[in-house]
Amino acid sequence: NAFYTDWNTLNNANVTSTNYTTALGLPLLVTTPINCTTIPFHPLNCLGFTADMNAINWMGNYNYGVGAWNSGTDGGTFDSFLANGLFRLTATNTNRSYRLESSTNDFVVNENVSVTTISEPQTVTYGDVAFTVWRQDNTLQGKFMQISTGTVLTGGAQVKLNTANATGKFVVKTDSGKAAILWENGADVYIAFRDLAAANFPAIGSEIKVVTRTNSPGLIGLAMGGGGKALAFWSTYSVVPYVTTYHTVYGRLFQGDVAGTAGTQFTVFSGNANGLNCQFSADSDGGNNGIVAVGYGASTNIVNAYSYDFATGTKQAGPIALTGTATGGGYVGSINVSASSGKAFVTWKRSDAYLFARAYDMIANTALAPNVQTISANVGSYSVVATGGYGLISYSSTKNTGIYLRAVDLSDGALEYTTALQLDTSKSAKSRKPGGLYLVSGNIVALWEHEESSKRTIRGRAVAMGANLVAKGSGEFFVSTTNFGNQTGPKIAVKDATGFVVWWATDSTQQNIRGYSLDMLNPGAL
Repeated sequence: NAFYTDWNTLNNANVTSTNYTTALGLPLLVTTPINCTTIPFHPLNCLGFTADMNAINWMGNYNYGVGAWNSGTDGGTFDSFLANGLFRLTATNTNRSYRLESSTNDFVVNENVSVTTISEPQTVTYGDVAFTVWRQDNTLQGKFMQISTGTVLTGGAQVKLNTANATGKFVVKTDSGKAAILWENGADVYIAFRDLAAANFPAIGSEIKVVTRTNSPGLIGLAMGGGGKALAFWSTYSVVPYVTTYHTVYGRLFQGDVAGTAGTQFTVFSGNANGLNCQFSADSDGGNNGIVAVGYGASTNIVNAYSYDFATGTKQAGPIALTGTATGGGYVGSINVSASSGKAFVTWKRSDAYLFARAYDMIANTALAPNVQTISANVGSYSVVATGGYGLISYSSTKNTGIYLRAVDLSDGALEYTTALQLDTSKSAKSRKPGGLYLVSGNIVALWEHEESSKRTIRGRAVAMGANLVAKGSGEFFVSTTNFGNQTGPKIAVKDATGFVVWWATDSTQQNIRGYSLDMLNPGAL
């Protein structure tokens, strides 16, 4: 082709040096094996060791020696040249444009044009179905993708999910082939259901107003289980200046049926104190109970768990102390619950940037391990998932912008490894924010957004679980490949060894939701 001809012509005319410390191009080869006598130091099999073929692929062409990358191909900075999009070179003598391409590419998931505002997506799974939801202007949009192929399912084209406007937070959960979407419309909270097991993924009944909040709105949360039922939670607060702050967490059960059967509102937690803060989160493993964890305090903090059944919405247990007694260090700034196989993994970050975890037995309704597990100090943001018998946590550090990984054994609630593993390898990041992570066949894949030069890209790292956490490969890999603008908020849905990754992208003409089909055992776009 034209590139092959131009390259070899240019190479033969200009590359004559024998100085192996200088980056020099080799003729492009179309046959193997490589003759190491006529082409010494070729990285395919003439270096005396096995070269990293991912690095060679990123490099774009082969060099004499291994001391210097080809600056014409990688843009001069090997570890960050993709941050501004795939490198493109125009030859001045032929006016041909050559572009470094990834082995696989990301793609646009959403179908709308002229979009004003898009949010970070959320995605849930049922078998090989990935149901992705995002807020687009004042609507909630959904699309149904096949995880194993990364393609749109029959009847799975983009669909508007709501009638009442979506103006704030939203949550999506799934169980037994049903998905529930909970969202805010000003002071109102609404819920709607979708059938992920039926043809064309229809709505189940009509959307339902959960509540109109009379006090200032706080958080919303959702747990699904009991054969496709949903427990919706929300919080409110009110302040009497210089006197006290009231916080209340409420819940309500929904059957997820065509008739829209719903239970009555109940109170999970109510408290007041001067300067009181309150956070909560909820989840279920798909069993008979949903777990909601509440963290509260002013200068101290207490975290309790509550269990509610999906049959009647009745409280089964709680408050179950997860922190024991009130501890110093500041209030609970954020909290997360992720449940799997009879265990709930509860994590919370204090206002002093310490991150803690506790495992909860959803059958016995007891907190596991003799005490709270301290994950780390100096934590920025964090991402959590309960999967494969472990609670996995990736978090950013406020000390060095690094991304770290820890694992908790959910059978006993103890840390699986004594130290954290740093995942990132690029030294040029201004900041990083953790995203989706998952465990498949003893391999963890962790994703994050990487910011440098005011541009965000999606990157990740594979880690093997064994006697120790061991990072795989030569370094972090790219997931986003187009990278016209900022890429943020990666989420992942997994089926067997294939992951479907989605994120919010600012492209050249509009905001989009982008996706990528990820090989969980050999991940990376390049």
